[in-house]
Amino acid sequence: MQENYEKFDKDSANFVPLSPVSFLNRAEALHGTRTAVIYGELQRSWAEMATRVHAVAAGLVAMGIGRGDTVSVLCPNIPELFELHFALPLTGAVINTLNTRLEPGTIAYILNHADTKAVIVDRELIPLLIRAFEELGRNLPVIEIADPNTSVSHTLGGQDYEDLLQDAGPAGTLGLPDDEWDAIALNYT
Repeated sequence: MQENYEKFDKDSANFVPLSPVSFLNRAEALHGTRTAVIYGELQRSWAEMATRVHAVAAGLVAMGIGRGDTVSVLCPNIPELFELHFALPLTGAVINTLNTRLEPGTIAYILNHADTKAVIVDRELIPLLIRAFEELGRNLPVIEIADPNTSVSHTLGGQDYEDLLQDAGPAGTLGLPDDEWDAIALNYT
């Protein structure tokens, strides 16, 4: 029987690479007006999430982020982290979420070993990132998230996350990966 299975080539009727992007597309199509995220007073629908995700992805592509690039993310569990779990795969990039409790030397090691192209950081954690950059011996491009639920306002003068969304052009040909075996996430323990 196996020889019968091997006669069928992969096509859109029988093969779609798994990706979180397909889940976002389905949630938007079927539940667009339903709540996707609640964070303090903030509530966003699946349609709003999808719009933001595509804008973030387009902004990252405009910065030169693309297939196979590692983008490290240093932030707590906030809505932007949720968005990035869709936006980075949409660009073909690899998301590397960093444990916010790691010491600077370990973060520096991960940034180097992962060949990180850019870091997205919650402004609350910028002092930690500065120390990691000192250990690393160089700075990387930074996108800063200003969490309205914290009073901390550090900055490295990097690109503001919300400005990235506003300045983003069209997402172009962003979509599902061509191959399910493309890297999507890199985790260190």
